[in-house]
Amino acid sequence: MHTLRAVTLILTIAATPFSANAHELWLKPALYLVNQGELLKVGIEVGHRFEGETLARNSPMISRYELVSPDQDPTPVTGAHMTKEGYLRPTHPGVIVYHTKRYRSNLPPEKFTSYLREEGKHDVERIREERGETEIDGREVYSRCAKSVIMLRGGVNNPAKIDHDTGLPLEIILKRMETGDGQHTMYVLVEFDNEPIQGLRVVAARRSNPDNSIYLETDEQGMIQFACQPDEWMLTALHIQRTDSVEDAEWESFFASSTFAVLD
Repeated sequence: MHTLRAVTLILTIAATPFSANAHELWLKPALYLVNQGELLKVGIEVGHRFEGETLARNSPMISRYELVSPDQDPTPVTGAHMTKEGYLRPTHPGVIVYHTKRYRSNLPPEKFTSYLREEGKHDVERIREERGETEIDGREVYSRCAKSVIMLRGGVNNPAKIDHDTGLPLEIILKRMETGDGQHTMYVLVEFDNEPIQGLRVVAARRSNPDNSIYLETDEQGMIQFACQPDEWMLTALHIQRTDSVEDAEWESFFASSTFAVLD
């Protein structure tokens, strides 16, 4: 299991990510298919199902923000602190990885319970009931684990052949995409601490029809699968676990997302 250490830097942000329909964070590259060496702009979006606003870059709270590939050195996504765009010039296909340090969130008990129910975290709600904590604030720390798959023109145009395990604490990994009968089927692995995680809810949304999201649950191998038409896609997942090693917090949350394009 992931070893939790005492928090050395925890910031409280004014706008909590747990307000209804406003807690998803994802990477928004200007293009998913680029020319080699082409300048690519990347935004960090927060909101709900492709509808949101671009966040300013909070450099002191970023652990990783880079393009990675198994056989290449990481390429940093450059940008100034508190600006809303990042930049890179991909020379190879890869995965943009964004990982934050821990933030803190304290929610009143009724709002925390509502949030848990919205996210389907009935196990956490049950633990709070068993511990007699339903009338106290939901105190937690959380971090973001976002990815976006970038393809090069003239190269592999299957995002599942580019995606890979990048070492994020909670990670969504496209494993393979099969095509048949005029449709694509995507097979996806979800890992926590480099181990498959079972029973985790994953939401798949497509840009052209975000209100018709697909709700899935990982099997005992940590896998999900779904039919995916050509479009821009977003997968999101949330894992919450009890922590006894963080001062003034009972829970630690890990938000994961992956954005990618399925081409015609």
